Amino acid sequence: MKITKKDAKKIIGIFIIYKILIISVAYASWLVPEEITRRKHSDSLFDPFAQLDARAYLDIAKNGYNAEFNGTSNYGWYPLYPLLIRIFSFIGFELAAFLIANIFSFIAILLLYILVKDEFGEKVGKKSVFYLLFFPASFFLTVMYTESLFLALTLAIFLFAKESKWHFVGMLGFLASLTRPQGILLFVPMAYMYLKNEKKIKLNTLFLLLIPVGIFTLMAYQYLITGDALIQFYTQEKYVRGITFPWDSILIAIKGTINPQSTFDIVYNSFNIFVIAAMSFILYRSRKYIKKEYTIYFFLSLIFPLFSASIASMARFMSVTFPVFMALALESEDKKKENSINILYAASIILLIISTAYYANEEIKLFV
Repeated sequence: MKITKKDAKKIIGIFIIYKILIISVAYASWLVPEEITRRKHSDSLFDPFAQLDARAYLDIAKNGYNAEFNGTSNYGWYPLYPLLIRIFSFIGFELAAFLIANIFSFIAILLLYILVKDEFGEKVGKKSVFYLLFFPASFFLTVMYTESLFLALTLAIFLFAKESKWHFVGMLGFLASLTRPQGILLFVPMAYMYLKNEKKIKLNTLFLLLIPVGIFTLMAYQYLITGDALIQFYTQEKYVRGITFPWDSILIAIKGTINPQSTFDIVYNSFNIFVIAAMSFILYRSRKYIKKEYTIYFFLSLIFPLFSASIASMARFMSVTFPVFMALALESEDKKKENSINILYAASIILLIISTAYYANEEIKLFV
């Protein structure tokens, strides 16, 4: 896992351009009149980066798990990111949350570049980083969410698995499954890589069991403080994240498009349906030229959110599914497809700007 100074300068350049864009748009969104947003303007410089779920992470960091958050509770959010915020809260909770997210976003793109460059070369590595950073939902790598931390952990896990360092895979997998529920999915591609590398099961395979142990540790802790090990799932149901069949969540979105309560329902549901279709197509195409462990992880990351009662935030879930961007970079090596992907990403950057402004205001009432 090496990176040269020349490589680092290229990646830092892309990273700085991305950060300038996101932070500028976020602050410019303050110009949106308060009467057409749901956000109450505050004096905090971090306000544009601390909307929606970010408030839950900050609340956990400040007050621990409790039943007072947002009129319900904060049990549905995972603890590693809030714990890090708490540890570094001596510099201020919001500043700690912002710095942690942005430092790990830089670590994540460096690891992505290293991973892709080692397998496909410098050009594909650089394109993968660009496609990741300018994806429509990539602003989540800047705001106070878990995306940056989770992506960095995931990429580190795959890199250590390539070197058969299973103790690091297990320990980082444990942390990943304390960061997001999708962390448990890493057990499957890691088990595949273990069998591929080791050829037979040895004692060190036990390290892989640390991956699911993370989520069970959270469940045990929540049982101790609430008496209910499943309380995180009940909390998610209150936010329309109950468990259902994948086709049901898609049908719900289609119905929301056909019989909308607002214009926003049409736009948002249509966008999420498009993301699912586009990701399914990329997954189908990419199976031919990326390793099976990446295909497995890609498939699981795509299907997992569909088991909830809502396909909302599909772009956010895909923004940390790194094989997507590896596949797009490889596709763009075909000159016949490069122009199409460039046009797609021109539209993607526009969507990134819009979605960043939308998030920074929690909601802009452009739709009725």
